[in-house]
Amino acid sequence: MTQEQQEQWVKARHIHQHQLLTEHFGSSPLSFVDDVINSVNNMIYQASMALQEFIEFQLQEIAQIEGRTLDIKLETEKGMHKFETLLESSVDRNFDRFELYALKNIFGVPEDVDIVLPHYEALDFSIALEREQELDDELEILRRQVIATKALNHKLRKELEMQENARRKYELCRDRLVFLKDTLNKFNDVAPLAQTMIFVRDNLDTLDRRFRAFSARAEEIARQGHHTQPLLLQSSSHNAAVLAEIMPPETIPEALRETILSLPADQRALYFRTVVRRQADECLQTVQMEEARMRRRTLSSATAGAGAIGVGTTGVLPTPGSLI
Repeated sequence: MTQEQQEQWVKARHIHQHQLLTEHFGSSPLSFVDDVINSVNNMIYQASMALQEFIEFQLQEIAQIEGRTLDIKLETEKGMHKFETLLESSVDRNFDRFELYALKNIFGVPEDVDIVLPHYEALDFSIALEREQELDDELEILRRQVIATKALNHKLRKELEMQENARRKYELCRDRLVFLKDTLNKFNDVAPLAQTMIFVRDNLDTLDRRFRAFSARAEEIARQGHHTQPLLLQSSSHNAAVLAEIMPPETIPEALRETILSLPADQRALYFRTVVRRQADECLQTVQMEEARMRRRTLSSATAGAGAIGVGTTGVLPTPGSLI
């Protein structure tokens, strides 16, 4: 055994003895030594205070007898400071010796003596290799469960923070949109936005079908030879009759009808396709945005009633000059 190993063995032996004595006496041996030292220090402090009072009384009598003027308090403090310094140095030196003696001789346990406490008698601390392996496996399972629990708690805390941030945002949105309740009561004739979007979509579908029918009718007329000249050069009454046959007057403004009739056939067809495609895309995008907004609003109970509030819209066809 090397010197380092021997020192480690001695240290482990002392730790074992200390734990054994602490369990047996109910307190640490070092705590007992400290209590003794503290008690003696308190007695020394009380004796020093009594000695200081006695010296002050004696100095007062000497000053009165000899008729001298002395600063009794200052002289007493100087003398007591020197006395206490010497006394504490001597007490600390002797208490260090007492501590070493007590721990080594009074509370020391010889190395060749094995002490077994009464409540440890008849206990078998031996363990088989199989049982030890089982315990190791159980400890590994518990360790993994603890790690998984910590990871789950971390994720839950993160999710809780995210939900708390979302809640604050929703409350802010609710405070900003609270005016919609007053608006709903003030403007009772405003159409709900969701129903308005559905109405616009249905009208666009109808308009698209009529535009397609108009183009098909124009092509059919051209194939049958009804056009002895381009549609632009024919009489306006004939063009109006053809347009009225396909598209009733109530579905399109009069000014726009006249503009459409004045266009060549290819430009007219291009205009119809462009109008239908653009308005259908805009309507679809608007409906998708509103549906997403409605889903977000349903997350807050305060804005659930405001989700059905919309504004009435009217579809206005753009002029052909803006597209062609």
